[in-house]
Amino acid sequence: MEGAREEIRKLFMERITEAKGLDKVRELVPVVLPTPMAVLEGVRQGAQGSDGVPGWGDMLVVDVGGATTDVHSIGYGKPAGENLFEQGLAEPFAKRTVEGDLGIRFNAGTILNRVGVEYLEREFSLSFPKLAVGRDELRDYIERISQETDRIPEQPWHAAADALLSRVAVDLAIERHVGKRERIVTREGEAWMHYGKDLREARTLIGTGGVFIYNPHAAYILHPGTHDDSRFEVLRPKNPLTYVDATYLLYAVGLLAESYPGVAARIFNDHVLPVMSSADPRP
Repeated sequence: MEGAREEIRKLFMERITEAKGLDKVRELVPVVLPTPMAVLEGVRQGAQGSDGVPGWGDMLVVDVGGATTDVHSIGYGKPAGENLFEQGLAEPFAKRTVEGDLGIRFNAGTILNRVGVEYLEREFSLSFPKLAVGRDELRDYIERISQETDRIPEQPWHAAADALLSRVAVDLAIERHVGKRERIVTREGEAWMHYGKDLREARTLIGTGGVFIYNPHAAYILHPGTHDDSRFEVLRPKNPLTYVDATYLLYAVGLLAESYPGVAARIFNDHVLPVMSSADPRP
């Protein structure tokens, strides 16, 4: 399943983000990057810093859109602890994954089917107890926005439903992006089988995309959900400080990073703002 998902990701990046005529545009301007690649470079710039602007260190950035949810991470994510057996190839320092089934409009129905309307109804009632919305209303809204993908929230509970869908998308996308570990028993005793990036100690989680700018429940979206059907321990950040790309400028940071790294780092610092943290990772 993971192998098939990885091939879909590669195809998506090769066929969709490589716009027609892009090679000709590159002959006219110094920097041309597909938006997902530009965002990844912006995240890298913010994490590493430049020209006297300190970097923020290891981080995870999640971009929730109507069709996909993308996750970007900076950090080697080497496994920590004893009695470890690493599986698979080494992970890249700067990594991006694209989840083509987790958009909150085109794939809202897919998210509904993935976790079930019972789960969504329960989470909605627990998270937004003042908004009395029944199961049928919630299901109808999700099915409607998956067909009418340009629809925006018209009532307060619509924004809450969008936030819930976004939170599920963030949870699932991060779970797929980060590493996992599984307890095993050997002749020498218990040990851990480790797969992928260990990002438990990453200090920063950033949300980017329209839902984090316009939805009043941005903090809720970045708060870990309760849905977990994995038999593995998921190596997601344990207690990250949470931020938002307040003006949706990470792509611009990435475009500036090669030619003006110091300017790019300062823009990152000025436009990535706390959403529900009392502390700040900036040195």
